[in-house]
Amino acid sequence: MVSADLFKLSIVDFDEEKSLKKRQDVIQTSIDNALGSAQIVLDNVNHHLQDHQDTLSVAEESARRTKQSGSTLQKHVKQISKQHGSIFSEHYAAVAATTCEAMADGPQLLSSNSCALRSSLSSICSM
Repeated sequence: MVSADLFKLSIVDFDEEKSLKKRQDVIQTSIDNALGSAQIVLDNVNHHLQDHQDTLSVAEESARRTKQSGSTLQKHVKQISKQHGSIFSEHYAAVAATTCEAMADGPQLLSSNSCALRSSLSSICSM
């Protein structure tokens, strides 16, 4: 009788071990699936972050080029302003010379308009 009880106990122990192994396998499979899903999410997040980093790098490069273009444009504007200033000065000198010639011919030839023009030119040149 003792051997029959031992036989039953060993069958029960074997069934419990088999059941425990199945539960462990199910738990391990669940853990593996969860880890796999988490890895997929992390990969997607990393890909998304890389896309944002790439976009940021492109934006920074664009901003740098825009700043550089603005600086170059500003230099060109200054250069053009100097050229126009020189041309304006030449025209002013010609008007002043013409006015002086007119004054030499007689002050009565100068109208109030030419005096106003000369005054305006003088104030612009002094800027």
